[in-house]
Amino acid sequence: LSDLDARPIKHITDFGAYFVAFDRDGRRLLMGPTNDLKDSRRTLGTKLWDDRTQELVDFQFDGKGPVGFRPDGTPIEFVADAKAGTLTLWDLAHRQVLHTFEVPGRLAIQDLSQLGMLPDGSLVAAPVLLADSRPALVVWSGDTGKRLHQLSAKTNCVAFSQDHTLVAGGDETGRITIWSVSTGRVEKILQSGQS
Repeated sequence: LSDLDARPIKHITDFGAYFVAFDRDGRRLLMGPTNDLKDSRRTLGTKLWDDRTQELVDFQFDGKGPVGFRPDGTPIEFVADAKAGTLTLWDLAHRQVLHTFEVPGRLAIQDLSQLGMLPDGSLVAAPVLLADSRPALVVWSGDTGKRLHQLSAKTNCVAFSQDHTLVAGGDETGRITIWSVSTGRVEKILQSGQS
């Protein structure tokens, strides 16, 4: 949809996408991972639609994770490979790894919503199980690859505030914990049914 009158500017009916992100100008739409609408188990890779050229670019990249754009417009994807136990941030245009993130323990990802990334890729997060089987949410800098925090919590979904200052993790009971990105300190805990 485009402008305040929300008029349709493009209908995409061949595939669906788990994550979508617009570039800063709102002219390019990154979609990934995409899947065949006739067979949802069949992944089609990450795609980019450009409003200026009306071109649909298929990166032929089958990573699975949140998508976004670097400040310079580079399309990126934060990819978890649960079997290999790796997390990587990819530059899709050049098909190269920007960062591989050190995972303490092992990944505890059962659904893609458990991965968090700011739209510009400057912060990323994922749940892990530590060596002693304690769950944790780990936050890394997407700019340097450095681990920033290892937060004690079991999370089923994660999100960052747009001002880059907070990270929130929710669990299956409806509890949401909000941490400071700079200190790792718990700022607030919200329970289901609480306003």
